[in-house]
Amino acid sequence: MIADTQSPAFHQANFPRNFDLYNHTATLAVFGGLVWSYKHLDEVQLQIFSERTQRQSEDPFTSRLPREVARRAGNKRRFRGGGCPAVMVPVGPVVLVDGDPANAEPSLREHCELIQLTDLLTSGVRQALTAATTRRVKLQLASLLGDYAADTQLPPWLQREDLHRRFSVSCFPDAHGGFYDVEFAIHHAGQLSLFDHDESSS
Repeated sequence: MIADTQSPAFHQANFPRNFDLYNHTATLAVFGGLVWSYKHLDEVQLQIFSERTQRQSEDPFTSRLPREVARRAGNKRRFRGGGCPAVMVPVGPVVLVDGDPANAEPSLREHCELIQLTDLLTSGVRQALTAATTRRVKLQLASLLGDYAADTQLPPWLQREDLHRRFSVSCFPDAHGGFYDVEFAIHHAGQLSLFDHDESSS
């Protein structure tokens, strides 16, 4: 999930504190994953894990994120006739996990590994968008992820990678405040796009 802060539909005033945009984007990502991956289920029990980082004392990330995802799921079922599982409430706060497996609590080490994998994937997607690296290994990962994301933008019957509802990259807001598919600067074995790429997304 990528916030395009240069979009004409983006209003910085909606995010007055420096953590508000991150928290909003995280909510969209988790809620989108819930709908995208589990829409066939009637009910889910949600527990969210995130890397422990320095946050301001007034940042409500750990309590607000689960509550907001559950609220959005309830509204989607109530007002749009389903398409999303119900989230069992109450939902516990986000569990913060040390990013270093050597320092993580033993019961959380498996989640630490998944968080590291997520970091690797999001970093690769960023490189596929910006083509800002010259390191071969990073270019290869960016190319792979760019091709995966491009494949998921095709109609399901034309996709080759069997990633429908398993992998997705979305950007917001478009000119009308909605979501749109991003164009990748790197694709097909690390080749740069023939077209100029707008690097305004962040």
